[in-house]
Amino acid sequence: MRGLKDKVAIITGAAGGIGRSLVQRFLEEGARVAALDLNQAGLDEIKGQFQQYAGQLTTAQLDITDHDAVAKAVQKIHADLKQIDILVNNAGWDVAKQFVETTPDLWDKLIAINLKGPLSLQHAVVPFMVEAGGARSSTSPPMQGA
Repeated sequence: MRGLKDKVAIITGAAGGIGRSLVQRFLEEGARVAALDLNQAGLDEIKGQFQQYAGQLTTAQLDITDHDAVAKAVQKIHADLKQIDILVNNAGWDVAKQFVETTPDLWDKLIAINLKGPLSLQHAVVPFMVEAGGARSSTSPPMQGA
């Protein structure tokens, strides 16, 4: 990864293995990172682990299944950091079970975390990207040659 210096990246699921590695890599490349996760203890560990990047790293506990909380968190990140360039929808969850042992409640939880959560993040972030010129809105004409 190159070209990330001074970019602002939101990374969800930041306290887990893949998320933590993403946070580290983005920080090493000079990005400012908003690390989001439901796991506050894991976020606290990230702060300790990456103390040398304290000026580049912010953390916030967030339940991505709460659309209103997502919108508020993204608004705060934008207000504090003045831009959002990158969204890494890394958060996800599953449980290892035989399908016949699952229930509609579990399906709802899976859909909320793995589908609706990322959609809520995109819904909150994309308008800032479009406003900054970093993303095309759905009303933009198609790219030539696409």
